[in-house]
Amino acid sequence: MASLQDIRRRIRSVKSIQQITKAMKMVAAARLRRAQSAAVANKPYADKMAEVVESVAANVVDFKHPLLETYDAAEKELFLIIAADKGLAGAYSSNIFKEAVRHIPDKEKADLVVIGRKTEEHFRNRGYHIVKEYLGVSERPTFELAKQIAAELTTRYETGEYKAVHIIYARFVSSMVNVPEVFQLLPFEGIMSDEEVEPTRLEKASAFIEHLKAATLAKLPKPGPQSYDEMIEAMEAKEAAEAERAEDEAAEKAAAEAAKEAAAAEAEKAKEEKAAKELEEKFGPLPPLPDMPELPNEETDSIDFSAYEEPINTEEPYIFVPNADEVLGALLPQYLVTMIYAAQLQAAASELSSRMTAMSSATDNAQELTRKLDLLYNKVRQANITREITEIVGGAEALK
Repeated sequence: MASLQDIRRRIRSVKSIQQITKAMKMVAAARLRRAQSAAVANKPYADKMAEVVESVAANVVDFKHPLLETYDAAEKELFLIIAADKGLAGAYSSNIFKEAVRHIPDKEKADLVVIGRKTEEHFRNRGYHIVKEYLGVSERPTFELAKQIAAELTTRYETGEYKAVHIIYARFVSSMVNVPEVFQLLPFEGIMSDEEVEPTRLEKASAFIEHLKAATLAKLPKPGPQSYDEMIEAMEAKEAAEAERAEDEAAEKAAAEAAKEAAAAEAEKAKEEKAAKELEEKFGPLPPLPDMPELPNEETDSIDFSAYEEPINTEEPYIFVPNADEVLGALLPQYLVTMIYAAQLQAAASELSSRMTAMSSATDNAQELTRKLDLLYNKVRQANITREITEIVGGAEALK
């Protein structure tokens, strides 16, 4: 059994660790609020950017751009992997690494651009080829950094060495949940393409449920002519009764509102008469009002404003200056930067939420361990006291 000194030393150590984990939890929680606000604030901009790019792309014909070019002859792929700079964030980084390994076909056919010190250490120690790393920026992403990364990826893709550029990051769902996500950055998918997009899992599940409903309804017995007519008559009678009840309720409500308005008007009129009587008693009778000029007749003296109205084109929501091709050419690089920046914001919020959750669990575990060590300390101390008392009593009995 451990001595009292060893247990006291262990209790002090656990309490010190508990203070550290509690402080890290509070820091992560404070940073998470800012990161979450930034991710939420960026989402409408990213969604609108995607909407504008799709709208512009629908108005161009035979458009060519370096970011839309495909290099099928290339054998390599480029992966942008975003993870943490520091540990103590639970399984956040390891989940992203597992997702990356699952999507990277071969070490020899993939180059990596990594964000985060943990990401760089993990893949370099396992023999992956890292062409660029960005360290110390995982928790605080900036738009300037996103522009640098976009320029790096664009430069490498335009050489024709890579057939695709992918990004792997953790999408922030809530303070307790984040999901590793992979999507293709270059070439842009869904732009200037008439091919059918493969339905998502949710769309497939919804279609399957609708198919089951249709199959189940098809197996139900069809009503005969007589039962069908009776069913229609019952439905019509029910609808007529509901319409009549709704009309009665509306009439009662209108009558109640009219009575209420009349009472309010009467009260207002009485109040005005009382105020006028008080003014007349105080200042004497009021002078007559001057004659007002006659207002124009709405039927004969009305003004025609139709000549001042400009026609509104509802078919084209956007006006492209100088033309749609040049606008799309300027938007595509900005769209790439927007997607990278949005992914960085999502990853930062996911990292901080994972760290806050991990530190909260560590603090609770340290508190529970401290409670168990206190109980063990008291048991050992009580056993030592009992042994000493037994020795004293035994010695006294031996002296008799």
